[in-house]
Amino acid sequence: MRISKESLAELRDKLPRGSVKKIRARLLKKKKKYSQQYIYRCLDPDKDDYNPTIIDEAIKFGEEITKSIKDKEERVSQLRYAF
Repeated sequence: MRISKESLAELRDKLPRGSVKKIRARLLKKKKKYSQQYIYRCLDPDKDDYNPTIIDEAIKFGEEITKSIKDKEERVSQLRYAF
């Protein structure tokens, strides 16, 4: 099943600059070799390339980034109360 172009565009917008390189490294650890160009194309809503493995990894990476940011924000807010 494919995700919509709108959802793919939203995912791509949420990922920070340099994410493709990190997604590629994560996939290489799982013994899945894809070029950065192919990953870019799979995350581009205007292209027809679609690879669920790459999209799933991009979603997992985005979720980890979001969790990390929320954790940092919580730690900073705890510091406010410590001083």
